[in-house]
Amino acid sequence: MATQYDTIGSRYKAFKLRPVNDIEQPSVLKRLGSVQDLTCLDLACGLGHWSRLMARNGARKVVGVDISEKMVKSANDQLSGDMSSTVTYEVGDCSKPSVVVGGPFDVVFAGWLLNYAPDYETMVGMWRNIYINLKPGGRFVSITPNTHCPMYEPIDDYYGVAVWPVEQVGEGWKCHLKAYTEPEPVEFNMYHFLHGFYERAAAEAGMTEVRWFPPVPPDDERRENGFWDVYFLRPHMNILTAGRK
Repeated sequence: MATQYDTIGSRYKAFKLRPVNDIEQPSVLKRLGSVQDLTCLDLACGLGHWSRLMARNGARKVVGVDISEKMVKSANDQLSGDMSSTVTYEVGDCSKPSVVVGGPFDVVFAGWLLNYAPDYETMVGMWRNIYINLKPGGRFVSITPNTHCPMYEPIDDYYGVAVWPVEQVGEGWKCHLKAYTEPEPVEFNMYHFLHGFYERAAAEAGMTEVRWFPPVPPDDERRENGFWDVYFLRPHMNILTAGRK
């Protein structure tokens, strides 16, 4: 995972500008709730979009962790002013349990982390990392693939991206994503498992109250003019939430 994202580096920003990614922010904000005066951990932080969003929404402290040194450097380069005292980034492997300095946190967020687990053991490791860095009574929010839809067939040019199964892996599929960006496409591999796989791993790690939510469209003219009609026939993502007792 580090190698493919070190290669992509700051070009990942172009991928996040594809129309399909416009679904993410309203979907996350609906389930994230208030972070005012809370401490937040952003796992697989990438270029730091969600870290900065939580800081702008009033978080007292945000720590972002990513396995890619180039991603972390790009995220740091985008910090300025007061945000530099609220948000910090570090390089780390989010698939392995490791206590992050400043934790445990009130909120742990992971945008597109769990989909990089190639097997059950790695998935449990990710959940254990979440568990040890989350305060009892805290909340976890994540973006995942649409775990209620098997990945039998490719998704062709779908609001700026295409995803297709490469091979079946245990209970799921190794997939390849291609985003139609300029001057060249952004491409990477990931894994697609169904919801029960996630739920078993979460329970083994000690997490509770696992819940799934469908995405919501942004509140703009596209909601009314039918732009998202095809998208919601097969949404590409879910929002996953969980807690720790």
